[in-house]
Amino acid sequence: DHVDAMADGILGAVPGPLAVAGFSLGGIVAMALVRRAPGRVARLALLNPTARPDPQERQAIRHRQIAEAEAGRLGEMVAAELLPRYFGGPVADSLPRAVLDMALSLGPAVFRTQSRALMSRADARAWLPQVRVPTLVLAAEHDALCSVAIHREIADAIPGARMEIIPGCGHMAPMEAPAAVTNALNRWLAEP
Repeated sequence: DHVDAMADGILGAVPGPLAVAGFSLGGIVAMALVRRAPGRVARLALLNPTARPDPQERQAIRHRQIAEAEAGRLGEMVAAELLPRYFGGPVADSLPRAVLDMALSLGPAVFRTQSRALMSRADARAWLPQVRVPTLVLAAEHDALCSVAIHREIADAIPGARMEIIPGCGHMAPMEAPAAVTNALNRWLAEP
């Protein structure tokens, strides 16, 4: 339930140099990986994350959402509060249903753990200028959780980072625009 512990778990489980791509919370963990083991990360792709710490008002919301999930209302809470913020435009009904199904399959305990990890995240902005690997910052045009401006802040802080914006989609860009995300990641992997 802590971002640094997640990063340490990856570092302990996967030997050698890493090409790290992280989406949302995974992007926050990816930034922690670089901070904790800069010599192990050979390249970095950050998809829809934030480098900012969790604001106090957001933490209060997370505590309430954890209580809702633990009281047996995970599905209702995700459908009412999270799904409307995840997608950036008209999407097939199957996409929100898939996200809801994922949340339900993981259950309240994982929701609690991930929420606590999000609350524990450090302010990465101060050390991002120390990142010295090929970095892609991938934003979504209509991301209601992590705006294009938040992504620009990350890209501007990392020397040589390349930022791309996926048009017409929201936070769940890998689901809304999988071909565009895959193409951006392929370009990133092909960089020298």
